[in-house]
Amino acid sequence: MGESLIKRVTLISMILGFSMHLLGQQDEVKRLKKWELGDYAHSAEMQNDMYSAMVFYTELLKRNPDDNKLKLQLAHSYYRLRDYNEAYELYNSLIALNDDVAREAKVFMARCLIHRERYDEAKQILRKIRSEQRKSKSGKDHLSVDVLLESCEYGLSLQDSIAMFEVYLLSEGVNNKHKEFNPFLINDSLLVYGSYMINEIQFQEEADHTKSHFYKSELADDRWLKGVETEAPFYNYDNKHTGDGCFSVDKKRFYFSQTEKNYFGLLVHQLYVTELKNGNWTEPIKLKSDINLEDYSTSQPTIGTCYDPDLEVLYFISNRKNGYGKTDIWYSIYNTKTKSYSKCLNAGIYINTPGSELTPYYDLSTHTMYFSSDGWSGLGGVDVLSSIGETTNWQEPQNLGLGINTSYDDQDFYIAGRGNYGFITSNRPSAIYLTNETCCDNIYGWKRQLNAKRKVKGQLMQTRYQIGKMDHLSIEKQDSVMPLTMIPLNVYINKDTSDFVFIDKIYTDEEGRFEYLAPIDYNLKFVIDDPRVLDKEINLDANTESDEDLVIKTEPVKTLPKQAIILNNIYYETNKYSLTQESKANIDSTLLKLLKQYEDLSIEIISHTDNQGTDKYNMKLSHRRANSVVKYLIENGINKHRLIAVGKGESEPLAENANADGSDNPEGRALNRRTEFKVHYTE
Repeated sequence: MGESLIKRVTLISMILGFSMHLLGQQDEVKRLKKWELGDYAHSAEMQNDMYSAMVFYTELLKRNPDDNKLKLQLAHSYYRLRDYNEAYELYNSLIALNDDVAREAKVFMARCLIHRERYDEAKQILRKIRSEQRKSKSGKDHLSVDVLLESCEYGLSLQDSIAMFEVYLLSEGVNNKHKEFNPFLINDSLLVYGSYMINEIQFQEEADHTKSHFYKSELADDRWLKGVETEAPFYNYDNKHTGDGCFSVDKKRFYFSQTEKNYFGLLVHQLYVTELKNGNWTEPIKLKSDINLEDYSTSQPTIGTCYDPDLEVLYFISNRKNGYGKTDIWYSIYNTKTKSYSKCLNAGIYINTPGSELTPYYDLSTHTMYFSSDGWSGLGGVDVLSSIGETTNWQEPQNLGLGINTSYDDQDFYIAGRGNYGFITSNRPSAIYLTNETCCDNIYGWKRQLNAKRKVKGQLMQTRYQIGKMDHLSIEKQDSVMPLTMIPLNVYINKDTSDFVFIDKIYTDEEGRFEYLAPIDYNLKFVIDDPRVLDKEINLDANTESDEDLVIKTEPVKTLPKQAIILNNIYYETNKYSLTQESKANIDSTLLKLLKQYEDLSIEIISHTDNQGTDKYNMKLSHRRANSVVKYLIENGINKHRLIAVGKGESEPLAENANADGSDNPEGRALNRRTEFKVHYTE
């Protein structure tokens, strides 16, 4: 009977647990022994199946009406089902006791009052609890009580405030009566999100249990249409939960989580990645074991940037050991060049708390982490907060306030457009629900009055320069002004006195034009990511008075040609490779000066010979001569990593070494014995 009951009762509700009516199964519950009810209740809690737990605890309490610990467990079941009215009544029936059960009931009764925006009543209860803790010198749960008291004060302070956000429920085509989560846009008219796509109570065997999947919805006539299942890279599986994920910065990798059973038979989330190769998405690969820990959940990924454009930061949520709370934000750094992940680290105490941090979303354009938490003070439940920073360096999180946040659970914050609209999920009272009006998370859209970003436009033109006589670094114009086409620009921002941080990479078009949605109130810097460009930075100061489009006017940038530039008057004694004093003086006034002026310039030193001697001898001689120039530059303070020595021997003559009649051509051979440099490309 036990195995059958597990299938038909314990697993009748969805994994995340929502209130359901057991109908005919009630008789089987009544026939269970007390110890079986307790075991099944505990098992249901472990599976986060709180409705089944509530059913078992209800039956147990009928048989043991004076067992206050059972009543507390039942109250917790209702609370975790987010049925705050039922939970409140049970907690309220326990507070007259003078024991640990009463003390715990008081804390959760205050939580229920906060959810119902009865902040004054909650504050009175919490102050009494705090006073009792001080008298008994008990530190138990004092951090939680302090945060709840701060939340009461914060909620009261905002009661007469005007919400800066207009929030609206998305249509029933997107929302269903179960849970929706992780909304994000592919473009202005295509929304991807996770959902169980359930509108009624279901009784199913475990193998047939409905799983959360990725869905997509198209915008038509200002209305989001009914969601349909997606194709790659949004992979769905019949026997696994999916639905939360994020793209890499270049949109060529997609990270997402799916469920697996751990050693104890419990469902845990693990992160996978799929890559775009030759126009197709690869079969997903599970990330390395340092990121995915077998017995712990790893989910809710989001991608950020840091100081180096070659590095991306993969943030995620995990309940693994050595964190600060129930669930924390962790991260691993991905190197786009080596395609490797660093060791996982905790994002730190400046952002994580003893509570739960959830649903992180990193806004690349402002270098800001948005996340939900019940460990920071808020309006109640979990609130959306924001913090500027990266890895373990964060500014103090700020609550997003009324509209975005309520006294319920507000999560999955997402920004679109210029930062003036986006999406969240919330269990705030809704017309779309399965059992009670706060049971289930729906997707909401939000708008705000003022644009948070403005469009910055510009055009990059270039004047290609050639090194002239090289006596005193005479740089002479070689070509007329022309567009700097298809060139990457690294975008950096800072605010006030903070350091500039990398946030994005964009490209100029075929006419050298570029545009970017830049956050208002931030200073902006574009760095031209091309080794030929000499002066690479374009700076833009913050303008706090306007959100209108801004056109940047820049002078044409100086660029060096891709072809090699001859260094005149670099001499060597016959069959020697040591530099003469005259050669050193010429290098000092030309190449050395150029490298010191432009500290990010990397070059190749190329040496050539005439055809006197064997090919092998000339190749070796040219290598040594190029190395002698490199060595001299290093001795004069140039980093060796900026220099590459190349010997070409006699393989690339500029002129004939002999005349047409076979006689020696000393002028031609002199042109061929040369030293050149050119800009070095790493790719």
